[in-house]
Amino acid sequence: METTGENLFQVKRERSYISCLVKGIPYGFKHLGLLIRYIWPSLLAATLLPFPFLIFFLAQVYAILRKWVELGYLPQVTLKDLWPDVKHVALRSVVVWLLSVAVWLLIAVMLALTVSLGLHPGWCFLFFFVLLTLMVLFGPVVMQISYSDRNFPDCLRTGLSMGLHNWGRLFAFYLLGGIILAIIAIIGSIPYAVLLGAGFQAYGEMQMGGTLDLPALFPLLVFLAQVIMMVVMLVGTLVFSFSDCLMWCSLVKEVPAETEVDG
Repeated sequence: METTGENLFQVKRERSYISCLVKGIPYGFKHLGLLIRYIWPSLLAATLLPFPFLIFFLAQVYAILRKWVELGYLPQVTLKDLWPDVKHVALRSVVVWLLSVAVWLLIAVMLALTVSLGLHPGWCFLFFFVLLTLMVLFGPVVMQISYSDRNFPDCLRTGLSMGLHNWGRLFAFYLLGGIILAIIAIIGSIPYAVLLGAGFQAYGEMQMGGTLDLPALFPLLVFLAQVIMMVVMLVGTLVFSFSDCLMWCSLVKEVPAETEVDG
């Protein structure tokens, strides 16, 4: 990470959603090696056991981004140095994680109801629009909880207000960001998908009277493929979080008085 502020990045600045993506993702990739050097314990723990270590991973990510917003660069710090900040945002990370789970559960339930009830396509479109609206509206709420120190009721109020006033920008931002993350996830899941397909084919042949023709190390290969898939997804989330942070700074319009060099 940068040890001094000679290459300041103007984090607190009003930007378009395209600019947030174009500047945030490359910045995350640029510092990815050093970020992983700092965050690898929680990255490994969240890979092997997402609950509860995903919360610890998120807390570290938010602690890093808060320093980035505060300083305009990523300081050379260790986990010990940032531990007070990590503890401070740990509870907020729990809330973010629970909100994310609740939103995805709501999506799953709504989709299941739509399919099981065999509703008219018009109703399906309405349900999809409602879900999409809720996801976009709750995006700024999650941002407020993650990057600010407002209390939770205030995060809900101000976040929903930001979502209502910036729905179009947020929709485009999450749509493009989701496509980028989906591509990353697909690439990371290729080894797992190949092994999973081979396993289904082998077990299918066994059900038809054949022998199970799989190498003895096949379960280990599947496990390693799962680890690769999880690591790629978490790293993708880490990199995208820089764009997410820029989007939040753009929404709250906390432009600093001092002049900074935009990196």
